[in-house]
Amino acid sequence: MSYKALTPTGRHAGIAFALVCLLVVFFSGASGLKCHAAVSPKELAASLSRLDAELDKRQSYIRQRKTKADSLRSALKSTSDPASRLDIYLRLGDTYSTLNIDSALWFYSHGHDEAVKTNLDSVTTLFNLRQATYLPLLGFFSAADSIFDLVRLNGIPQSLQAEYFDADRQASFYTSTFFADYTDVSQAFLDNSIAAQKKLVDLLPEGSPRQKLNLAEALFFNHQYRKAKTLLEGLIGEISDTNPLYARATHILADIAKAEGDTRTYIYYLALSATADVKCATLEVSSLQELGNVLYLGDDLDRAHDYMNVALENAVECHAPLRMIEASRMLPFVQKAHNHNARRSYIILWLALLIALLTIGIALTAFVRVRNRQRQLQVLTRQLDDSSRMKDAYISQFLKLCSIYMEKLTSFNRVVYGKLIAGKSDDLIKLTKTGKMVEELSSEFYEMFDEVLLGLYPDFVEEVNALLQEGAKIELKEGERLNVELRILALMRLGISDAANIARMLNYSVNTIYTYRNKLKNRAIDRDTFESAVMAIK
Repeated sequence: MSYKALTPTGRHAGIAFALVCLLVVFFSGASGLKCHAAVSPKELAASLSRLDAELDKRQSYIRQRKTKADSLRSALKSTSDPASRLDIYLRLGDTYSTLNIDSALWFYSHGHDEAVKTNLDSVTTLFNLRQATYLPLLGFFSAADSIFDLVRLNGIPQSLQAEYFDADRQASFYTSTFFADYTDVSQAFLDNSIAAQKKLVDLLPEGSPRQKLNLAEALFFNHQYRKAKTLLEGLIGEISDTNPLYARATHILADIAKAEGDTRTYIYYLALSATADVKCATLEVSSLQELGNVLYLGDDLDRAHDYMNVALENAVECHAPLRMIEASRMLPFVQKAHNHNARRSYIILWLALLIALLTIGIALTAFVRVRNRQRQLQVLTRQLDDSSRMKDAYISQFLKLCSIYMEKLTSFNRVVYGKLIAGKSDDLIKLTKTGKMVEELSSEFYEMFDEVLLGLYPDFVEEVNALLQEGAKIELKEGERLNVELRILALMRLGISDAANIARMLNYSVNTIYTYRNKLKNRAIDRDTFESAVMAIK
């Protein structure tokens, strides 16, 4: 079954996939899938991260191994000693066995030819067994069988018994994998591989790493998982992950976890095995492509795509058709899912960008509106402050004017009282008849009124003239700030529209006020709206 993660894909989706295993166990009890607590999600995430880091250094490991091969090739050219040359041929073949199968077989073949010339039968047999081991990777099954038949015909030297059964085990396993789609054929070769391995275990030194590894694998094939696991866990604690046995041991542990339904541990050990392959510059691998496959099922598409691509590159560079076939089976599906995921991520990215731009636009709009509002408030505050100051100033002036009137009335009252006491009523009549005092007071009032009105409405005169017809505009005399007509309109603008009130304030008769108002209307551009327009002057 497939295990669908509930989180977005990406490099870190492997962590989420491990966590999802716990949910799958809870909701699919009948499925047989389990995730034990042997490996924590944190350990799983760390193993995948280590693999990613080592894959980034993959080419440097390959260069190191090729440099070692180049040194051996140089040594081969510089020596003519038969024993030394045969040893170098063997080491070169072993070096290239998981790096480039064609090159490995070339060196084994040439080593075999030189061994024949030197009549070293055991060495000749060893080179034959090496060729027979790796020929199935290229699909040369008959050639491998012929070599095994030849070795058996000539008799297997006691010193090479272990090498023979190891070669038979490995070649049969490669062949079984190649025919995986043909169950009967595949199982027959797998049975032969298992039989060879049982014989190999008896021939290897007791307690040696190779003996432990092959014994554990034999126990695994016999479904004795607990014993196999104990042996393998002890083995990987003894050897470094740069030992080729480490990658095999962790792969078998992964197979055990898979057989037990422990998905998290299965992925964990596949990651360890793939990491060891990378550090050993082993290109003939199955762990990485198997890991890519299970991560694809777990929806970690980015990792699955990367791992399958690297696995296919390894197979091509290693010239291993078997691994090419295995990797190419899953790659189209992974590629298709990866492309779909990439398109979805691209759309999500653009949507996120659009949302970000809209958010920025809204934020800028809000900022501008707030700033404009603040500026308007500042202007309004200044206007209110100015208005308040003007109000204070005008109140002060009116109070001053009232004080002057009171003082003049008090002085006038004393004069009247003195005249009456002294019997000079004729002088009093003359004083009041001239109206001189009223004129002086009115003049002071007009001066104060004009100053206040023009302080409130600096363009009052121009605004009024804009409402009048050409040739009928008000023209002020030199020194005048306002005249009678403008003061009548000014009082109307201040809200005093009653003719009687205007007449009392300006010391005119009511009829005079009516006359002035009618004349102004007649001179207006629009007689009907003239007075309302005056009231709207700002």
